[in-house]
Amino acid sequence: MKNEAKAVGRFIQDDVWSASVSRGSHEIYKRDLERTKSWTPDSMRINAERILNGELVGEQWLYGRMAVGMIATGLLTERQLQPHRDALIADMRKVFPNWESLKNELEKKHEEAIAIARDA
Repeated sequence: MKNEAKAVGRFIQDDVWSASVSRGSHEIYKRDLERTKSWTPDSMRINAERILNGELVGEQWLYGRMAVGMIATGLLTERQLQPHRDALIADMRKVFPNWESLKNELEKKHEEAIAIARDA
């Protein structure tokens, strides 16, 4: 009875290819596996690069705590943020009849974040 069918699970376990792609089982991959477990994306750096490249970002990256954080860590300057802020305000003018009050709210939020960062 050499030609008896194996159960699928047993076949996969015995398969050489399956064993070779099980990276955690090999000593040479242990360091890579540990490194990938502790890695997390740096959202401030990612969005700072997007701003520098002229890509779109959410308003929280232009005004407020996140913007202040990028400035405080030296990823960006207020001057580098200004063209993106101007573009946001220009878009708001087109869509919202009360765009001036929205702009004032954003600027107030940003000033409050600066004050909080200064006090910390």
